[in-house]
Amino acid sequence: MEVKILTTKLIKPSSPTPNYLQNYKLSFFDQIADEAHLPLVLFYPPCNNNTNNNSTAEDQLEQSLSRALTHIYPVADRFTEDKSSIHCADQGVKFVNAKVNCKLNGFLEKAQKDANHALSCWPQDTWDVDESNLFITPISIVQVTKFNCGGMALSMSPAHTAMDGFTTFTFVHERSNVCKLGIPIEKIHFLSFNMVKIFPPRDVS
Repeated sequence: MEVKILTTKLIKPSSPTPNYLQNYKLSFFDQIADEAHLPLVLFYPPCNNNTNNNSTAEDQLEQSLSRALTHIYPVADRFTEDKSSIHCADQGVKFVNAKVNCKLNGFLEKAQKDANHALSCWPQDTWDVDESNLFITPISIVQVTKFNCGGMALSMSPAHTAMDGFTTFTFVHERSNVCKLGIPIEKIHFLSFNMVKIFPPRDVS
C-alpha cells in the first residue's frame, strides 16, 4: 500500500479575522496540555449521491472548511514563539489531498487487526511536532485520502495545546453540517473562545 500526496494548500477563513481578535490568549489548561498533534481519521464508503454535480468532494470540503474557519478563527493560525497565545492573522489550515492504491474494504480489514495501519492516512508531517517547531507548524492539518474504489479517509491533526477532544469533535460535527447538510454558518452555534476568562494563564516556568 502506498499513500501518494497529490497537492497541498493553505485554506484560509472566508472572511478576515477582525483586528481586535488577532491575539488569542491561551488558558491555564492550554498551557499545560501536551504539545503533540492528535490523530483523528474518519472513513467513508463510496458515495454517488453528490448533491452538487458541479463540484468535487474536495471542493466542498475546502469551501466548508474555509467558511467554518471564519467562526473558529484560532484554528487557522499559529502559536506565538513564547507559546502564550495564538496570533490570529488568517495564515490558514494546511489541506492535503492524497490517494492510496488500494480499496477501502481491504484497508479497513488490515486496520481492524492493527489500528496503527489507519495512521497512514494521517498527515505524516505532524509526527515530529515538538516545542522546537510548534510555533511554525499549522495548528491544524486536514488530509483527504481517496481509495481506488471511491471511498475516502478524512483525517484531522490538531495541536492538543489549542484543541482538546471535545473541541475537535465539535469542530468536525459543525463543519459536517455546513458541508453535507448545507446548513448556513449563521445558524450554527460554534464554540465560544472565553476559556482564558474562566481559567486565566499562570506562571508554569
